[in-house]
Amino acid sequence: MNTVDITTLNTNYWQHKAGTIGGIATDLEDVGQCYETIIGLTKGDVPHQPNLGANIIQAIGENPADADRIVRALLLTELLKQEPRGKIKNLGTDYNEKGQFFVKITYSLVADETQIATREVIIK
Repeated sequence: MNTVDITTLNTNYWQHKAGTIGGIATDLEDVGQCYETIIGLTKGDVPHQPNLGANIIQAIGENPADADRIVRALLLTELLKQEPRGKIKNLGTDYNEKGQFFVKITYSLVADETQIATREVIIK
């Protein structure tokens, strides 16, 4: 088990790293993990944070042909509102080889735009 002593972290921004035991996500990785969480949740899924999430499936609804436009508009609003530490550089959607709809987001930290990361999140 690989754990991190949180008292030695050099940042105020961190959270437990998803999919690990004792792992820590900091700064740019922390923001990316938050984006992934927001994209994957429906508002109301988290009892004590009812406004966390993006309601992507409900927004697309009966308009799959307009999914790209709808998701881009929704996420540009929700991600900026719910995770103000990040700056979105590029946001797009596509379908992978399995036919799954996904969001690809390129981002940086507002405080340090020199570090850039990209995440792909499958919409479920």
